[in-house]
Amino acid sequence: MSTDVSITSLIAVGLLAVAGVVCAVAAIRTHLPWRRWRVVAMLAVRLTLLAMLAAWAMDVRLTLPRRGLSRDPVELVIVADRSASISPASQEALDARIAEIRDVIGPKCTVTVVDFGAEGGSDLAGAIDVASASFTGTGVKTALICSDGRPTTGDPLAAVGRLIDDGATAYAAPVEPLAGESLIADLIVPATVWRDVPTPVEAVVRSAAAGPATLTLLIDGEVADERKLQLPAGVSSVTLPATIAAEGVHRVEVRAVFARDSLTANNTATALVDVPLAPRVVILSNSSGSAVLKKALTANGMQVRIVKPADLAGDLACDSIVLDNTPAADVSPNAQKAIEAFVADGGALVTTGGGKAYAAGGWRDSTLDPVFAVHLDPKKEQVPFALMIVLDNSWSMNEGLTSAVGKIDIAKEIAIAAMDGLSPSDFLALVSFDSDYHNIIEPTKVKDLEPARYEVSRIGAFGMTNILGGLQEAARILPQIDSPYKHVLLISDGRETETGTDYSRCVQRMVDRKITLSAISVGLAPNVKLMNTLAYAGKGRHYHTKSYDQIPAVVLREARSMDDQLLVDLALTARQVNDDPAIDGIDVTKLPALGGYNRSRARRHAWTPLVISSKNEPLLARMRYGSGQSLAFTSAATGSWATDWIEQTPTEYIAFWRQAVASALGPPHRELPLSVGFPAGRPVLNVDAPTDAKVYRLAGERIVEVATTPGQHSLPVGSSRAMLVTTGGKTLRAAAWKRTAGAEFDDPARGLATLRAISEAAGTTFDPTTEDVLTPTKAFAGRPLTPPFWLAAAAVLLIIELLFRRLPALTRLASPQRKSAS
Repeated sequence: MSTDVSITSLIAVGLLAVAGVVCAVAAIRTHLPWRRWRVVAMLAVRLTLLAMLAAWAMDVRLTLPRRGLSRDPVELVIVADRSASISPASQEALDARIAEIRDVIGPKCTVTVVDFGAEGGSDLAGAIDVASASFTGTGVKTALICSDGRPTTGDPLAAVGRLIDDGATAYAAPVEPLAGESLIADLIVPATVWRDVPTPVEAVVRSAAAGPATLTLLIDGEVADERKLQLPAGVSSVTLPATIAAEGVHRVEVRAVFARDSLTANNTATALVDVPLAPRVVILSNSSGSAVLKKALTANGMQVRIVKPADLAGDLACDSIVLDNTPAADVSPNAQKAIEAFVADGGALVTTGGGKAYAAGGWRDSTLDPVFAVHLDPKKEQVPFALMIVLDNSWSMNEGLTSAVGKIDIAKEIAIAAMDGLSPSDFLALVSFDSDYHNIIEPTKVKDLEPARYEVSRIGAFGMTNILGGLQEAARILPQIDSPYKHVLLISDGRETETGTDYSRCVQRMVDRKITLSAISVGLAPNVKLMNTLAYAGKGRHYHTKSYDQIPAVVLREARSMDDQLLVDLALTARQVNDDPAIDGIDVTKLPALGGYNRSRARRHAWTPLVISSKNEPLLARMRYGSGQSLAFTSAATGSWATDWIEQTPTEYIAFWRQAVASALGPPHRELPLSVGFPAGRPVLNVDAPTDAKVYRLAGERIVEVATTPGQHSLPVGSSRAMLVTTGGKTLRAAAWKRTAGAEFDDPARGLATLRAISEAAGTTFDPTTEDVLTPTKAFAGRPLTPPFWLAAAAVLLIIELLFRRLPALTRLASPQRKSAS
């Protein structure tokens, strides 16, 4: 039965239902002088009439069985599965059954055989449609479907529904499938790949039993990789990396050898792959240090060029952009918009860390902010900070700035101001110096500043000026403090007793230990040159204050030297928490420590395989943005942070950046829409080419190229094992097809379930005997009941209803006439 329901039909059925209720109520309350049976009969006729009209409105179609012996001959069409999934013994048994049917069938009956699947694939639905078209109407239409029920395309149940609507009877007879079959069910490989970039080739294999197997990857017939492995029973997936070094179309093939197998023809899967060119990478950087990264990527076959941000053109002629420690101020707003559009349209963006990257480089709230794979605003938390104040209390600090205030007073107020900016988790130490150094405040956590203020207030000015002694003591103490940020604040007039002192070794030792140095000159005539030189060498800032009210308010913030804690200038190791293509084959635990990183937060929808620090902040993250991909590495690819990595493990450095950049790339081509049809059981590729296209076929071991014009094309597959279609123009597109046997050799239980569903839909016996098929008494040999039938039946019932109501009146009218005649 089938229906086609519309809103109009539902409204009509609703009105007819109301009419039925009215009829029933009227029959119950009738005052007509009729006998009870007559009232019931009238109601039954009216309700049946309304039901016929409802069936007509709902477009109900039925095919009723006609019981009893029929003299009509049987027109039998046998749908025979000849696909490779049927065992040879089952094929022989099927041929024997067809011969038996031909022998016993009546003289007026006909037998037609529709074979399918012999040329590859298993289009059961298409074969059923061919069977439906084969009926000539010379007898009872009967179809016998002999198959394992494992089609590779189409919907067999829908095809059987069309067969039944055409007035035919359908029987399903299972055919024994090939037992103990192992095979390559599918081969997953992109239609296009980059030259010299490893591409995963995934082979989906089905093993009849657990055991050893050998998988071999061949590129253009040459062995590229081989794996000996233990496969579990059932379906599993094996990935083999393929790297193609030459441009053009190549043949990628996977062969399998199984411990238990029945058929070797399905142990090979082949695909055609187009290799148009090597990926083009642009490194945006103003630093000469980016040459190290360029060398690493070039060594991996990529076309790399370093472009200064000011020279970036609006039309980005590349496939990937690497933003290497570049501040936002160097990239114009138009260039940022161009990069954003580039990634959204399928390009790749790789960002690296450093002192001018991410939030420290001013990228927060920029056009590219949402494109970064990490949040640029790190978690607000107080990182322990160690401040060492080196205070000059030599005799020269007694000199007055005014009659009431001396330089020593200003120096002590600056020291107290810096102390007041510390948090309870920070560390404080204070060394004063005159002819010698004095440890006034030993390293301690800041909890109560009152004792520290008291110690500072007691400092007086005596003796000569030994700046080097104070700095050397600070360089000795600070490395002992457990803090990622260590800073020395030198407060002095810079007027050293012995000129020409060499500070370079002491300051360099602090720099090597990640200790920064800032200097504040006090007084009317300090040695600004010396103080500025010390601050510059110590990677800090220099200030000069002449009066009490000029104490710098930013002393502590600048002393932290962390730009609101956006940079962690501390040697830390990476920690792997997830797998990722960028670190495939790299033992992260053996990599040297990174010199620092940019603080950030992981995005919720980003993949974060590497983290750093005890806070598990992201080190490597990637995410999709539009059609493209963004990858962020929050430590540096070049410069001091990456020095140990580059020098100690250069092989891993090159491998990581090759894989990181390559894994963020999109495919060289966009996908070309392609569909596969099976007219007459033969595969045909349907493709709509927007521009001139090239069609590649794998004929035997040869790749044959055919050019086509723009437009819609139906490309017969024929005997080709694989096909590839590519189009040119501004946007390159590609689509590939390959012949595989995955669905055809699927679980046999799925096939039996499909055949049982066919029998249930047809209302016939599952796995029938020859007598069942050839005896019309057991077939749906009746004609279908269509909407015109329901309308005609309603008209007849209307006449019957009128006769029921009017026949007694006509009888009474006729009675006086008979009496007059008598």
